[in-house]
Amino acid sequence: TPYDVTAARRTAGQVSGSVDIVVNGIATTQVTHNTAFDLEVLGAGLPNAVGQRVKIVEADADCSASPSTNVVGLYCTSPFVCHPPPALALDNVTTWSGVKILATGAQQVFKVCYCAGPCMQASHW
Repeated sequence: TPYDVTAARRTAGQVSGSVDIVVNGIATTQVTHNTAFDLEVLGAGLPNAVGQRVKIVEADADCSASPSTNVVGLYCTSPFVCHPPPALALDNVTTWSGVKILATGAQQVFKVCYCAGPCMQASHW
């Protein structure tokens, strides 16, 4: 039978359920090439688990694409299975450390793709 909200028993001070995952963006938007930085994904309700993953793709690519070859510190064994896990995983920020963008002689623009986990196919990203 369908859930009838009028038949629910209300209890003061108690709430059930949780906020869904909301990604607000990334903290680092400009970096110096060949210099390690922390990539921080900001949000609400982020999983406190190491199953989260990121990859950096070319700016005009879809998140189902393989990662950029100009990125060091993040790697993928397929376009959908990426490593390493985050160095820090809190409900409002998840951090990957030691990421570098290699120099190419020109300014580069990339897209950061996030997966809350599991991350095994294109629809997960």
